[in-house]
Amino acid sequence: MATAGETLQATLSESEYGALKVLAASVTPVSGRKVAAALGVSPTTANDALATLSEAGFATSSKSGRATLWQLAVSN
Repeated sequence: MATAGETLQATLSESEYGALKVLAASVTPVSGRKVAAALGVSPTTANDALATLSEAGFATSSKSGRATLWQLAVSN
C-alpha cells in the first residue's frame, strides 16, 4: 500500500510536489519567487504550481505589499 507522500507524488506534477514540500518545510509563508529558487524553476512555473495546490485545498495565499505569500492550508 502506498503512503500518503507516495500518493501525492504520483498525483501531483514534479513542480507541484516540490512546492508542497517547500511549503511544508517552511515555518513562515513564502513568496512564489522563493519557492521558484528552491526548486530551480521559473517564478511562473512555481506560481502555477502554487495556484494548483491552492485550488486543490493544499495551500493558501495572502498579499504582502506586491508579493503573494504562500503557506500550507491548515484546517482546525
